[in-house]
Amino acid sequence: ENTLLQMSRYYSFQIINVLLVTTISGSVVNSIEEILQEPASTFSLLGGSLPRVCAFFCCYVFMKAFAGLPLELCRGVAAAQQTLKRLIYPSATQQDRKHAFLGLRDIAGPGWFSFGKYGAQDLLVVVVMMVYVVMSPVVLVPGLLFFSIGSVVYRHQLLFVYEPLFESGGLLWP
Repeated sequence: ENTLLQMSRYYSFQIINVLLVTTISGSVVNSIEEILQEPASTFSLLGGSLPRVCAFFCCYVFMKAFAGLPLELCRGVAAAQQTLKRLIYPSATQQDRKHAFLGLRDIAGPGWFSFGKYGAQDLLVVVVMMVYVVMSPVVLVPGLLFFSIGSVVYRHQLLFVYEPLFESGGLLWP
């Protein structure tokens, strides 16, 4: 239940901050001069400049696919956390290294998979694809690449890396 709450709140945050703010600010910035000259045509100008913001979201999804997912696969964040933990606490015994210290885990103890965090991030990609595919079908290419690579990466990570913490009984995916 906490994971579902975390996912819904993080998803709402991302929709507002990433999708809406980026879309509105990108459209306004692209057509601010024309809006100031002719304020009555604001909505038509914003509607015309909206597909140009699609390039940002294509780059965003490409970066998630070709930088974020490989980083998840090689566990780069966990390696950086382990390095930082050993710099902060160099005199740790073998037993101390197994436990988290200041939130920093050892690379051998990955912990559990945060469905609330990763689920919300992937749902944002779905929403971006649904919003922009109508205006610019080329956005499907980065979406297809992201979900193809993500399927392989997350399947590997869930089967071989992360420890199962709980079973939700299908609560997250009704």
